Amino acid sequence: EDFQLRPRAVTDIMWNGRKPTFELKTTLGHSITATGNHPFRTLDGWKNLEELKPGDRIAAPRCLNIHAAKTWPKHELIVLAGLISEGNTCHPTCLYFYNDNLELIDDFANAVEQFPDSVAKIDRRSDGKRLEVCVSTGQDTRFQKGQTPWNAGRTGTTVLERPKAKRSGAFQWADKLNLIGCQAINKFVPAPVFELANDNLSLFLGRLWAGDGYVGGVNQMPYYATSSHQLARDVQTLLLRLGIVSRIHTKSFKYRYKSKNEIRQGYTVHLVGSDSVQNYIDQILPHVLGRDDQVQIFKTYWESIKKQQTSKDTIPAEVRNWVDVERKAAGYTWRDLERESNVSIRELCRKHASNKKGFRRATISRLAEFFCSKRLEQISDSHVFWDTVAGIEPRGIQDTYDLTVEEDHNFVADGLVVHNSHSTAYGAVAYQTAYLKAHYQHEF
Repeated sequence: EDFQLRPRAVTDIMWNGRKPTFELKTTLGHSITATGNHPFRTLDGWKNLEELKPGDRIAAPRCLNIHAAKTWPKHELIVLAGLISEGNTCHPTCLYFYNDNLELIDDFANAVEQFPDSVAKIDRRSDGKRLEVCVSTGQDTRFQKGQTPWNAGRTGTTVLERPKAKRSGAFQWADKLNLIGCQAINKFVPAPVFELANDNLSLFLGRLWAGDGYVGGVNQMPYYATSSHQLARDVQTLLLRLGIVSRIHTKSFKYRYKSKNEIRQGYTVHLVGSDSVQNYIDQILPHVLGRDDQVQIFKTYWESIKKQQTSKDTIPAEVRNWVDVERKAAGYTWRDLERESNVSIRELCRKHASNKKGFRRATISRLAEFFCSKRLEQISDSHVFWDTVAGIEPRGIQDTYDLTVEEDHNFVADGLVVHNSHSTAYGAVAYQTAYLKAHYQHEF
């Protein structure tokens, strides 16, 4: 009832039969497939998917306050970010990292050599421009002239086992995270990362941004770019851990491969709202290495314009009905309310629909303080971002599942607040899809 997200443990996942399903997409880029009677949270209560239409606003997390305590060593976070952003894990024996910034090259090389039996060799690629780091054991295990073969002296029919090739500690670590052989379009953030503390996530996202992100500039906001849809969704989820709301855009871009030009699909993750940009500056930019000049340009630009920014993190226009209830209970006319609260009532007092999509949190907060309204205070300071339904399409008959959690029956699934019972209690539960894939592999 207070619009706050609270961690709850997943206790069970149950198959709920094969049923007609629909895919709901939102303007933030969230996508969820559910049955028509699956409820989603709106400002005025729960509404089934089959009752929703494009333009309706539904609840999504504005932040995910998990309070995780697990940590990784710094070098592991740096190497993981490097392999995901600018790395190649498809070589059968070595790991590679590419960049044209020597500071980033040295940062990765120094970090990866902290793994056992891992040697980083820095060289220039054939184009003479980009630098590369090749990570191996540092030992040349190729057959050399005059060397005794491993199966020398074999007699009879005895089967000899070929000695296993030795891989660097970094390679073995990446293999355990299922990164080996992962192509760019299939890259992802390993499930254990979602359980790390926020300071670890800040470092990881900062190094990730240093590779594939744009830090921002004059008249340009920051974004992260990738050719993997799963990675875009993973970054969007991790940003919420730091209180950063973002939107995923689908892009088409030219790609040259083996002397041929192709059109490929890519994804960009854009920050949404002034609070998100400020949290990005405070928590991620300090870890973006090798972009000092660009970082300073954007920070200076943001300081010059942030007070002029219009808010995209608004409360749905239906909140005017809540304000009207408080006004009537206090015995004010609309004119009296405007004069004494110093809040413009032009859009609040409208009896008919207008193009107004929502009201600033600060506006509702001032009214909450004026009326001493707990209800308005809760909605103005909620953990909810009011996303917008972009479209709903049928997706045929599919297996469906219900999720059981401690205490409550609603949770954050694929970036949206959903409810799998008809209870009127509202206590949203935050979880990561990657967590479910890690702990409930059979179902997911």
